[in-house]
Amino acid sequence: MHRAVVALLFAAGVASAAPAPNGKLIYTASCAGCHGLKGEGGTGGLSPNMKATQKASFTLFRRAMQQGIGFAGQKFQPVMPTFGKTGLATAYGKRPTGKAPSETELKALYRYIRTLPVK
Repeated sequence: MHRAVVALLFAAGVASAAPAPNGKLIYTASCAGCHGLKGEGGTGGLSPNMKATQKASFTLFRRAMQQGIGFAGQKFQPVMPTFGKTGLATAYGKRPTGKAPSETELKALYRYIRTLPVK
């Protein structure tokens, strides 16, 4: 009986846990429109490729995303949105949520960007 109760409680906890954010979906919805699906960058150099982002620490990446400050200390505005204010888009083509991204979402996005085949 005790095992059945423990198993039931464990299953209920697992079932109610929120799914982990998907870095690829976040990137596709919020970043690829300007930076390219493979992180190759936009035309005319306006949206750089993801090479520098792949080399940056998570701390610098988080600052860039939340505060709009680049890795060398430059301001991204008005070119790139500050996602700490606008939020990330929930699906490609949709408006950002208006809610600052969570640490978990930023980490998922950061991990995904580091896998892009940027040359």
